Amino acid sequence: MVQFTKFEELDERGFFVAFVKEYYESGWPAANKASGASVTLDAALIDLAFDTYQVSLQQYRVALNSKNPDHYKRAGALLHALYKAAPIVSIEWGEVAERLRNFDNVGVSYDDAQHWDNYVVWWDNYSNYVMAFDLAFRCCQVYEEAPRPYDKDMLDNMAYYMAENTNINVGSFVTILKAFMASA
Repeated sequence: MVQFTKFEELDERGFFVAFVKEYYESGWPAANKASGASVTLDAALIDLAFDTYQVSLQQYRVALNSKNPDHYKRAGALLHALYKAAPIVSIEWGEVAERLRNFDNVGVSYDDAQHWDNYVVWWDNYSNYVMAFDLAFRCCQVYEEAPRPYDKDMLDNMAYYMAENTNINVGSFVTILKAFMASA
């Protein structure tokens, strides 16, 4: 298992690719297990995300005359790189999820079918954004004295924001993460 301890590790392509790949493949195992879904990754897009991440960091290094941008800038650059590279992950729903989405099936209530259908649609629309945000957020939290979790509302808002806006810049992600962490 690839263990993240500091952002500088992500400056090495092999670590970055392995870390992102492992996270995207197994970052939400309960969701995949419960639904019978399988995850497929695009390795070329993970490589592209690494390049984008490095370009963003270099822009900060030059513009701010900083050899080592802080964790907010690095987390924002990571989120931006994964956002720009999307769709890194694609989800293939199995028979379990399809069965649970249909209340005509024995043992599936209308409410359960509605819940599963909402979940599948949400995940299809937002999985890349949800995974990108969660990974960048967790990396940023490593540096916080009093880590604070985000809630479903924050996750939904970030996913919607990323899905609806096709050209969010790194600075916007930095500001969002810094504001959220500072409001604790």
